[in-house]
Amino acid sequence: MIHPLFTQYNEDLGNQLNAGRPADDFARFSETIIKVVAGAVRANGTAEDPHAYAEKAARRFLPNILPYTVGAPAVFGFAEWNGRSLTDNAPDVMFTIASNTPIRLGIGKESVTSKPSKAFPYVAMKGEEIEVARAA
Repeated sequence: MIHPLFTQYNEDLGNQLNAGRPADDFARFSETIIKVVAGAVRANGTAEDPHAYAEKAARRFLPNILPYTVGAPAVFGFAEWNGRSLTDNAPDVMFTIASNTPIRLGIGKESVTSKPSKAFPYVAMKGEEIEVARAA
């Protein structure tokens, strides 16, 4: 979700994020992230100190990796990130954190028309959702 938030108008930033080492992300990209988040927060008036809020958000977003503890349930929410399920509403979480105000894009779990299967690769092919349901 870093790309839709911060690189849609900055292709070079997207290329740099893809080419760099995650361990270097905060040092290399935090200034850009902080500037954008502070600007959004300032424009919306959602924090008393937009720069301080933006620094915290940058520390949450960088390094640009999504941690996952094997065997633990996947969750992508406001309180924690541990991977994410195929139906977690990552856009709402990321846009809300970046703006410090609730953002609903209407693409949550309720908008998924074909539920993922419980077995890898999790995405059911047409007709497979019926077979997966019967096997369960």
